[in-house]
Amino acid sequence: MKIRHRLNLTILITLLAFLSIAWIYLQARQQLANEQTEQRLMQATVKAVGDLETLAYDLFLGGTERAYLQWRSRHESAAKFVRALEDQQLIAPQESTKLSVILDDVDEHMVAMWMARNHAQRTDDRRLQNHLLVQLHEATSRIDRTLIRVVKQQQQGRADTNKAILLLMLFAAITTIAMLVWLHLSVNLPLARLRNGVHQLTTGSLDIQVETSADDEIGELSREFQTMSARLSTVMASRDELDREVAQRATVERALRESEGRFRTLVENAPEAIIVLDTESGHFVDINKNAEHMYGLNRQELLEIGLTEISPEIQENGAESAALARHFTGQALAGSVPVFEWTHKLPDGTLFPAEIRMVRLPSSGQRLVRGSIIDISERKRHEQELKENELRQRQLVTDLRSTQAQLVQAEKLSAMGTLISGVAHEINNPLMAILNYVQYVKTRIKEERLIKYLSMAEKETKRASRVTTNMLAYARGPEKEDSGYENVDMANVVTSALEIIGPRIREMHVELESALPTQAQACIQANADEVMQVLINLFNNALDAMKDVQHRRLSCRFRQRDDIMELEVTDSGPGIPRDIRARIFDPFFTTKPAGQGTGLGLAVSHQLVKGLGGELRLVESRVGARFLLRLPISVDSCGDQPSVSEDTTADPMGKVGT
Repeated sequence: MKIRHRLNLTILITLLAFLSIAWIYLQARQQLANEQTEQRLMQATVKAVGDLETLAYDLFLGGTERAYLQWRSRHESAAKFVRALEDQQLIAPQESTKLSVILDDVDEHMVAMWMARNHAQRTDDRRLQNHLLVQLHEATSRIDRTLIRVVKQQQQGRADTNKAILLLMLFAAITTIAMLVWLHLSVNLPLARLRNGVHQLTTGSLDIQVETSADDEIGELSREFQTMSARLSTVMASRDELDREVAQRATVERALRESEGRFRTLVENAPEAIIVLDTESGHFVDINKNAEHMYGLNRQELLEIGLTEISPEIQENGAESAALARHFTGQALAGSVPVFEWTHKLPDGTLFPAEIRMVRLPSSGQRLVRGSIIDISERKRHEQELKENELRQRQLVTDLRSTQAQLVQAEKLSAMGTLISGVAHEINNPLMAILNYVQYVKTRIKEERLIKYLSMAEKETKRASRVTTNMLAYARGPEKEDSGYENVDMANVVTSALEIIGPRIREMHVELESALPTQAQACIQANADEVMQVLINLFNNALDAMKDVQHRRLSCRFRQRDDIMELEVTDSGPGIPRDIRARIFDPFFTTKPAGQGTGLGLAVSHQLVKGLGGELRLVESRVGARFLLRLPISVDSCGDQPSVSEDTTADPMGKVGT
């Protein structure tokens, strides 16, 4: 609060206090005057009633007409005083009414008694007089009691007024003292602190702290004084700092001249070429001797050109030299330290590679960058030789791994050939015995149904024997003997294969789709049992893949491309993961659990198809796995062998339906 506001507030509070005292004093005087008026009124009333009582005695003793007239006058005065007491609220209206009734009754009897006396009428004067005196005495007593009560009230009012005046005066005194103390604390003490601060400043002490919490003129003055002291301290410190800077600058200038000399010596004797480039003009502003030797130009010639003039228009990476130079200089100006390879061009047109390291140089008027340039022609040549050696080493490693894989494969096939030879020998002996028994039983029975079943058993036994023979042939290698091949109708082979796996198809509830070729389209030169073995392997693998899927579908479709027959086998299983597709035709590789696969099915099939001059491979499919069997079509006709027409569906139950 401002000091003037405090003074105004103090004066206002003091004035209000004194005005309150004056107002209470005036109210007390007015109350005193009212009390005096009331006392005079009460006294006049008492005197009037007393006079009535005196005049009543005179009239009772035979008073004159003058006494009667005085009585009438005093009665009117007494009645008027009673009404005045009621108007002044000194007596209650009921009390005023009762007094008026008493006075009027006494007056009425006094008038009646006076009139009777004047007309010589006899009245019971003694009893009437006593009655009138009693009433006058009662009126006097009532007025006396009222007077006593009013006096007590006036005394109590004066006591209350005196107490109020005393309390108000005490409050005014306390308020005045409090305001004086407040002014002392808010004005005198801050002024004393400010005066002490000024005294310290005059003695030379600049570290002065003056409390400035007050928001008044003294607070503003204290803050201004504090600011002035701080500025003066800053000015003095700046002067001392300036003196030190002047001394330091002289030292720095000497050191700078020495450093510049050392820097020039280092630049001139540096092993690399050093240039300083003005990025705004694009010209060199400084170079060293190695730059002159590297570019074959003298200092003056180099200072008249820039980086783009000693570079080809297009760098090795296909970028324009000018744009690339702006890019790297922009990085250097931004604070980075770009290190990059750059192709330079000598005056005779020769190109050579170099490595440039750019860094921004501090400068007040120019945007400069320094470039350290190293000829890396020799390093590039060594890097190229190193890459060529690395490629040769990689090729050698690849060839070595391929040879190693072939050796491992040869070892596996050799072991498998030995195993198959023993197994085939052990299997062929019981197969021949079974075949002999079947043929013997066929000659002993006549029932056609049993002969049909025995013929099928004889056929499958012979096929099993041929399978063991084919296993031996696979172990010996893919050499083909044309004398063992014949014209094979693929439609019949596919139908037979589907009939063989028919029970498994029905058991697994597989939906079968097949589009088989005509006889002319499906005639190939092959061994029917080998082709049957390939198809059964493909069908069984497809059924194994669909064990855990809900919707099972097996598709076998034919296409002819020129002189090649293509047979596509597709299933609705989960498919073959991409990371193992390259290994699915390797011997002994299987994705089935242990004990459920030998890993030879696809390997044997692949070897058999290869021996027939065909191809068996896995092709891309959105759903499941898709194998493509490609075999060359024979130029000879398959004769009258039974065939199945194209776009038919073979039922594994032995039926054919469209």
